[in-house]
Amino acid sequence: MKIRISTKLLIVLLCTSLIPLFIAGFIGYRSSRSITDIATEANQGIATLAMSDSMSALSHEKEIDLTARTEAIASDINDILTRVETDTAELAYYATFLYNHAESYGRYPFPSIYSYADNGAFGSRQTNDNSWLIASTRSFDENGRVSPALMDEINLTEFMDVKFRSIAQNNPYAVQLYLNTSSQLSRGMPFIDGQYLWIDATAQFPTDMDLLSFDFFYLANAEHNPSREPVWTELYWDPAGLGWMVSSIAPVYVG
Repeated sequence: MKIRISTKLLIVLLCTSLIPLFIAGFIGYRSSRSITDIATEANQGIATLAMSDSMSALSHEKEIDLTARTEAIASDINDILTRVETDTAELAYYATFLYNHAESYGRYPFPSIYSYADNGAFGSRQTNDNSWLIASTRSFDENGRVSPALMDEINLTEFMDVKFRSIAQNNPYAVQLYLNTSSQLSRGMPFIDGQYLWIDATAQFPTDMDLLSFDFFYLANAEHNPSREPVWTELYWDPAGLGWMVSSIAPVYVG
């Protein structure tokens, strides 16, 4: 199998649920400080507000204890986010290898069946244990169809399921894993309480959505992320229907 691409940017996403809620307070704050510093500041701010209402009732020892607790929470959050970033980098590495060695892969042993929906979208439409996929109509050829080259790419990306599953099984905070491409393909695997949830992406998403316009794509491109390291998105509402999310994203360059 050969994917006819010279230079293509893909974005690998590893999404985490909004747990704990402290994440919302600092995830969008960008500076050179570490995640631990930001999380500590956010939680100390919450602690300060709590203490201001009843400062006279709090002894110095209680204040020290509360500060220690917020720092412990900050450390826990840092561990969670660091773990997600590490998994994102691993997922990106796998996708890089997959795309750059496409000719070494045959057909995925458990392929999905793809077809056109009544609304004109193209994707996986039969419930199974595989990831969902949708090809935006922006990816179609001049005849309004999925080209053979694009179909080859769709088939190749089925191998992402191997890494999707392994990461989700070992990281409870990875509630949804994506591969979004500049060719306007989106493949994902969501999990609820560790259990895979299949969705009909052709019905869930707009048929003509432009993946390149979403912050969970362009924030990892060369302009916004020249270092090509995992980066975090702002808080956003998940288009796949899983509620509020923050995502760790990493670019994959091919060619």
